[in-house]
Amino acid sequence: MIADFKQKINEWRNEVSTIKAVYCDSAEQLLVKSFRNAVSVEVKNALKRPVNQRIAMLCRLISAGRFYVSESCVKFIEAMETAVWENSKSGSGKDTRLDDGTINIDSLDAFEYAIERYERELFKF
Repeated sequence: MIADFKQKINEWRNEVSTIKAVYCDSAEQLLVKSFRNAVSVEVKNALKRPVNQRIAMLCRLISAGRFYVSESCVKFIEAMETAVWENSKSGSGKDTRLDDGTINIDSLDAFEYAIERYERELFKF
């Protein structure tokens, strides 16, 4: 996994030349430390705001006409199209995005982790 991460960072550098930072799930500290040692890019912990706040931010971006996805992002588009809301009536006790392993929630989480720190900048006009 670490080798794959390093390879992907190098591929991205060839495509976009500058990568400012990579944001990782803070629950995986061993992995985060390994990533930090593997690449010369800043690897940071994601803020991991509540999922409802992250979804609301994305909805605001869409409503403001400030959200675009390249058609080449097939997995992300699929994740957006198949995400399911689990309401509190289902027994979980709180409204949340369904994460039972049947849907690609990791792509949505990764995207949200990457942009959540930039919410203010994203909404400056």
